Amino acid sequence: MMDQTVMHKVSKEQARAAQSCAKKSEEKGKKVEAFGKIIEASVDRVTEAQGKSIELAGKETQRYAIASYEHAQVAESTGSQQELNQAAVEHAKESNEEVKAVKVYGEIVRNQNCQRR
Repeated sequence: MMDQTVMHKVSKEQARAAQSCAKKSEEKGKKVEAFGKIIEASVDRVTEAQGKSIELAGKETQRYAIASYEHAQVAESTGSQQELNQAAVEHAKESNEEVKAVKVYGEIVRNQNCQRR
């Protein structure tokens, strides 16, 4: 029996929208990475590891954004729903990295506020 799975073709507009989103995320990742470097350089050693953690999350955000962009490019040229789906998966991974960076920054702020009290 033949596989009954039918993948619908994606429109070029859908693929281009995914590419645009990935490019914006890559830029955001660069900013997160730079922010991590600033924190790492400007705070005491207790939070140096946290700065490195934010920096790494920024790098990972960029990596996933590039992968998302590449899948979206393939989706645009081939109309592959599977490639567009993979672009969305990579985008979700990149979003998780951004959340990690925000959580670490929240810890830094909370720790600094506790030290001031």
